[in-house]
Amino acid sequence: MIAYRNIVNLEEARLLWNKEMGNIYPITSLVYNQNVINYQEKFVYGAYLDNNLLGFIIAKKYEKDDLDSYNNLGFISLIYVSKKQRKQGIGTRLLQEAHEYLKDKKTINVGKDINNFFPGIPCDFDNLTDIWFEKRGYVSERYTHDLINLHPHIMELKKDEYNYKVCTFKEKEALLIFMKNNFQGRWYFEALSYFNNGGNGNEYSICLDNDKVIAFARTNDRTFKEVHYNTIWYERFTNLGGVGPLGVDKLYRGKNLGYNIVAFAINRLVNSGIKEIMIDWTGLLEFYQQFGFEVWKSFKYISKKG
Repeated sequence: MIAYRNIVNLEEARLLWNKEMGNIYPITSLVYNQNVINYQEKFVYGAYLDNNLLGFIIAKKYEKDDLDSYNNLGFISLIYVSKKQRKQGIGTRLLQEAHEYLKDKKTINVGKDINNFFPGIPCDFDNLTDIWFEKRGYVSERYTHDLINLHPHIMELKKDEYNYKVCTFKEKEALLIFMKNNFQGRWYFEALSYFNNGGNGNEYSICLDNDKVIAFARTNDRTFKEVHYNTIWYERFTNLGGVGPLGVDKLYRGKNLGYNIVAFAINRLVNSGIKEIMIDWTGLLEFYQQFGFEVWKSFKYISKKG
């Protein structure tokens, strides 16, 4: 008889995932520790037969004052049922238990969580589809994409009057002011968390108008302390780097700053020896195609009102 209970040995879920899904989405111990084990507000629940894990679900909350917009949100971070154990109602039961944990939330998203594995439902999952979730009260929305450039090269910046540089701790306050004025929410929260956790600024490329930050792009590779979403699948690649998020001051748009900050970030990664670059969680396909990016994976946003 199948038994359902909280998972005490959290490593069980990662091992089951990697056994069946590790060829396309390998989850390393480093990433799993960051996204699950060391994440505080989580619910990890499993289905067992004779103490063998058949399936699991990981749900998350974020209830802190530094990101108020997330206080009413719940997240299904991962859900998986072993291929040989499907069509027995296991996935439905696991989802029901997660809904109970998240019952105080106004909206439940699949993916999009802090330290997320996915921004939505991966379109290459036959077993995890929008149709399955729709039958359980979820509503499908638009698509988003992760893009890859397998042969990045040095890009020439377009001429303008501004200064592009690697951020240092000296520009910390200018960067945070820029983020708060233009991207108050998750991007500001991530920048603030980055500095509060000892970041010195060098994960950010910035564009300056005198001393004012007017554009930014975050760059990531495996030398940085945090494994950002656009590098978590690094085991699939030779030497993966990531660009994003990125943005331009609303008063400076239409001046090629978006193109130049991306080109500057790409050049940084290429010069450091990165062999592949990922842009994550975007719908701006035409914009990034001019840099040599193409779709690697696609995802569908899907959510349920509580």
